[in-house]
Amino acid sequence: MKNNPPSPRQTALNCLKSWHAGRSFAETLVDRECSRAALPPADRHLVQALVFSVLRNRTWLDHIIETLRKGRLDEEARLILQLGLSQLFLLGMADHAAVYETVNLASVRLRGLVNAILRNALRREKAILEEREQLPLSIHYSTPAWLVRRWTEQMGPQTIRDLLRWNNTTPRLYVRANPLMPMKNIPASLAPLDRAPGWFSVEGLLPLEEIKAGSLYVADPSTRYSIDLLAPQPGEEILDACAAPGGKSAAIIAATGGKAHLTATDLHEHRLPTLKENLDRQGSPFVRTAQADWSLPCRPEWEGRFDAVLLDVPCSNTGVIQRRVDV
Repeated sequence: MKNNPPSPRQTALNCLKSWHAGRSFAETLVDRECSRAALPPADRHLVQALVFSVLRNRTWLDHIIETLRKGRLDEEARLILQLGLSQLFLLGMADHAAVYETVNLASVRLRGLVNAILRNALRREKAILEEREQLPLSIHYSTPAWLVRRWTEQMGPQTIRDLLRWNNTTPRLYVRANPLMPMKNIPASLAPLDRAPGWFSVEGLLPLEEIKAGSLYVADPSTRYSIDLLAPQPGEEILDACAAPGGKSAAIIAATGGKAHLTATDLHEHRLPTLKENLDRQGSPFVRTAQADWSLPCRPEWEGRFDAVLLDVPCSNTGVIQRRVDV
């Protein structure tokens, strides 16, 4: 007898467990676990909403848990409660469905505890939400206290509150069309961007089939500026030195009609399979991927080889917290 596939909430819990174990980035985990569970697009969307909501608001959710239940909780119970509270207070899901489905995630020994805490949270909902407005900004917006202090020294109180609120909102999703793998029809969920030809805002479900086919690539329109500055040309040898997951490499391929000889490297070898998979879909035969640590001397075979180099070095990510829930 076959086991039933995991539900979206169970899949979200699996993602959070792996994330806490430090196994991968949240976006990668969502994609992998949803594919493993063969979830349809609507359920994938729910999984991402659940996981990202918990990670964006983790400090505040833990604060609620500690208010409602004194004493130590094991990791499984805490993650399940974070999911439940996120559904109740952040995602606006029906109370009975959120509690029932969340309690069912717990093992038999934890179900009574999870049920009691979530129902207590519902009884105290008004007080919990009113208290949030009085909490320190670092707890209210789940942002490290040291970063809040730094920004407080640099900007006014309303500006910093607006910034923290913005960081915790769900960012708009964009895709770029791949001219090497043109779409037969533009999905109804896409709205063209006026000032960025070939770019679309996603107004509904992500068009997964077109992405898997290589016709679309998920990226932010701001990434096109670095490619414009690089001005890659067909036939050039180009190095994308910090390439994973491959957005700017894919843009180089598109900008040169797939005719640039591109070497895409990354410091972390475990990111290469995803990088290669993403670039293989772009339709260019002139792409190679490799691991490279550019703080060390260049490999002899690469010295003097490249006509252009794109170096998007790792940074603090404090300017892109809205899109980097792992931060």
